[in-house]
Amino acid sequence: MFGVETEFCRYDGFFLSMLATNIIIVAINWKRYHLCIYSLHIWIVVDYTTVFLFRLLMFVDNGRAAGMGL
Repeated sequence: MFGVETEFCRYDGFFLSMLATNIIIVAINWKRYHLCIYSLHIWIVVDYTTVFLFRLLMFVDNGRAAGMGL
């Protein structure tokens, strides 16, 4: 079987930092989105935040699985 990777590699850090940066950029420009017909800014923040949280949960799950010997 394949081993469980629990290390936080630099690609993961880059991915999470880019998501966090995008959320910050949207938050800074939040007032500019009021002219949009659709609530695009809300969808962007929800999407990025969801991906960020699920990625963090994956690391927690992998760490727990490695600790249990799975």
